[in-house]
Amino acid sequence: MNLRRMFMLWQFHVFQIQNTIIKRFCKEQVIVTVNGLFPGPTINVREGDTVIVHVLNEGPYDITLHW
Repeated sequence: MNLRRMFMLWQFHVFQIQNTIIKRFCKEQVIVTVNGLFPGPTINVREGDTVIVHVLNEGPYDITLHW
């Protein structure tokens, strides 16, 4: 068996898109976050890995994800 093939990974992620209220300089603002984070989480992969991302858009707007 090919050694590289033995170490190929399947990664599963869930991205929960939501509006989050932040407070900066005594002013509240609503921003779009992924899993409560801005910027969203980093996904580290290697060539040959398989990545599955399940996106739950719980915000009031349509979104576009850029990779």
